[in-house]
Amino acid sequence: MLLHSRYTFADRRDRESNLVNQCAILPSLLVSTQVVEVSLNISYDAMYTEACYVDALVQRAGRINRFNKSKEPCVVNVFLPKSHHPYQQDLLRKAIDLIAAEQGNINSEWDYIRITNMFYNEIWDSIRDDSDERFYSIWDKTRYIFSADLSDEETQELLRTRSGMISIPAFPLSFKQTIQEVQSQIESAKSRYDKMQLQRDKRRYLVNVPLVNGIKFTDDSLGKFVNRKYDKEYGLSDDLDNII
Repeated sequence: MLLHSRYTFADRRDRESNLVNQCAILPSLLVSTQVVEVSLNISYDAMYTEACYVDALVQRAGRINRFNKSKEPCVVNVFLPKSHHPYQQDLLRKAIDLIAAEQGNINSEWDYIRITNMFYNEIWDSIRDDSDERFYSIWDKTRYIFSADLSDEETQELLRTRSGMISIPAFPLSFKQTIQEVQSQIESAKSRYDKMQLQRDKRRYLVNVPLVNGIKFTDDSLGKFVNRKYDKEYGLSDDLDNII
């Protein structure tokens, strides 16, 4: 199964529910992004993951032998990523060095907590300094946001967060007719309750879309739309059929 954050809210909820049910009864293989780190009560026998910050690794490892059913060691295999994104390069390098140095000493949840504390105790001052510098940099460039003249590269740098690019909810353009029909039902609904239920139905078609180069949005009375393909199995994709 594939799981990431570029599905509609409804499809992602359904996939997560199906995943939890599937893990309870059948052997399965999951390919996922960072969304696997939180809010999923699933358990696997092994993991292959790119290196990340230590606390993120702890969360990912929490999906391995989660219910303590296996009596054999369950291994978390960590390998070097091709790119440091979405993490800061120097901090990721420190995390990789720490994981490599401690890999023979990680045998329990307490060991993960220990190395997480080591990681943040060592880099806390640099994180705090970087955060202060980042805040003032963003403030200087966005306090005159309506007249700001920023290149694509500057915009991306401003919008990048620890976990990736800032995303905003939008409707894939292929759903526009469906959204029009739902909006018509909202406007003709008699009761407040019916309107609220229909508004909820409308939000089911939203996808969190990253603010990156090449992603164009359009606004009209129905909401914000993104001109990208959407597939129920693979989610939102770009013009080259790559998952965003």
